[in-house]
Amino acid sequence: MVPSAQKRITGFSGPFSEKKKAFLFAPQPKRRLFWTGNGLGWILPAILLAGWEILARVSLIDTSLFSSPSQIGAEWWKITSNGELLSHLEATSLRVLSGFAIG
Repeated sequence: MVPSAQKRITGFSGPFSEKKKAFLFAPQPKRRLFWTGNGLGWILPAILLAGWEILARVSLIDTSLFSSPSQIGAEWWKITSNGELLSHLEATSLRVLSGFAIG
């Protein structure tokens, strides 16, 4: 191999022994991504929800437009526990399917 071509391929110039070539071109083990292990992917959404809750509680955002996550959770629990959510889902699904049928 021409030394300049070898430098382009490996990033190094000069002849390499077979042992050195085996080391340079050995398959690298797959590295785990930082955000995939130990539930670290939940950190950003948790920070955003906490910030949203804090902004709503100190009245920096209009809660008539952006309810706090705790108010949303409380309302969701209320309509789920009394069965109202199921009737709303049924009506919404019927409207969506009717719209698809009409075209």
